[in-house]
Amino acid sequence: MKLFEWEAPGPYRVAFSTRLGGVSEGPYASLNLGAKTDDDYDRVSENRGRLCAETGGDATTATMGFQVHGSNVRKAKPKGVLAPAEFEQCDGLWSDRPGQAMLLVTADCAPVALCRSEGGPRLALLHVG
Repeated sequence: MKLFEWEAPGPYRVAFSTRLGGVSEGPYASLNLGAKTDDDYDRVSENRGRLCAETGGDATTATMGFQVHGSNVRKAKPKGVLAPAEFEQCDGLWSDRPGQAMLLVTADCAPVALCRSEGGPRLALLHVG
């Protein structure tokens, strides 16, 4: 799996994945994380689980946003990313909960991570584009 990591100040691990290292095939090869495609959901779930394992995130409490190309940023709620679920319709997630894994899917838009370097922990992931 290919990851680009940001050495963020504080207690954060921020990584941006590529499409390498997953199990999806055909037009969705290889690390497809998006369930709103014609990809087999079992493969999407396996890909999400692999990404969480690689980054040390807990897939059972991780959460995602469902991008709508808007300006809503929501507080991340532990939900789990392996089973089919409806996620918050937003273009950003933030958390002050230590260890809260958050995933955002981007295609032709840019992923942005912001963190607080002093005071209590705060991390935000944004889908920009």
